[in-house]
Amino acid sequence: AIQGRTSSPKDWLDGGALIRKLRWVTLGYHYDWTNKVYYKDKVSPMPTDVDEMCGVMAKVLKLDGFKAEAGIVNFYHLDSTLSGHTDHSEFDLTAPLFSISFGQDAVFLLGGHDRSTRPVAMFVRSGDAMVMSGDSRMAYHAVPRVLPTTVESLKCDGVVSDQEWKPFSDYMNDSRINLNIRQVLLPGEGFPDNPYPQKAVAAATATAAMAAETAATAASTSTEAAMSAEAATSTISGGASHREGDTVKRSDASTSMSPAKALAAADASDCPVDSRSGSRSSIDRYVGAEHGEVGEPARKRRQL
Repeated sequence: AIQGRTSSPKDWLDGGALIRKLRWVTLGYHYDWTNKVYYKDKVSPMPTDVDEMCGVMAKVLKLDGFKAEAGIVNFYHLDSTLSGHTDHSEFDLTAPLFSISFGQDAVFLLGGHDRSTRPVAMFVRSGDAMVMSGDSRMAYHAVPRVLPTTVESLKCDGVVSDQEWKPFSDYMNDSRINLNIRQVLLPGEGFPDNPYPQKAVAAATATAAMAAETAATAASTSTEAAMSAEAATSTISGGASHREGDTVKRSDASTSMSPAKALAAADASDCPVDSRSGSRSSIDRYVGAEHGEVGEPARKRRQL
């Protein structure tokens, strides 16, 4: 779509073009980043070469049965980060994750199953492949820092001409691309009819919280109006009316969490990294983008 808007690869790979703002692309089953679920009806064929490459790696590692069904391509620049998170939206959480890096170097953090585990830092370079399987499949992980590469720029010898490859090579000179492939469905099964029951609970919780807050606000407004009317009557009759306290106490329902907080709380058990309450792990202290997406760092963000 980006290429279709311009006249040549150089145009849309130029330093000031829209391509520089691109942060991610999805393959196969596409992903709803807001609700953190896969779309059942939004799916595109996996690229054949990606499917074959992951199949070879799975066979070598004796991870039989793996099927490449979804991919997230993350685009980093030298000031990009990826927050600490776990990948848990897939229905088969025993199937491995395959991660392949291209371009600039990066620091990769691999933690444990909760945020109290101190992460291990690894240096990943262009061409490195990482497989998260077994105990590491559900481990927290992050990319707190992208670094200038220590090796020569990517080459594409014999595939396209040097002239055709140059705009892509220029882009990769200060960028990193990570290809992350995963299996979504359970072996031999289709997309479930009720795929994300926890998300349904979160939505119901938010709806209930909103209804309670609305009712409490209406009750409080009614009470305040009644008090104002009573005070006016007392003043007219010359009586000395005194009421304990100057404020109206709302019902317990009005002090419940807001819909936004209810959603966050309901989602916290499903994606703990999105919750910013309480203590943070080493991973969270090193990165600041939210929801496991590639983002730009804040100026005051704590660095690795």
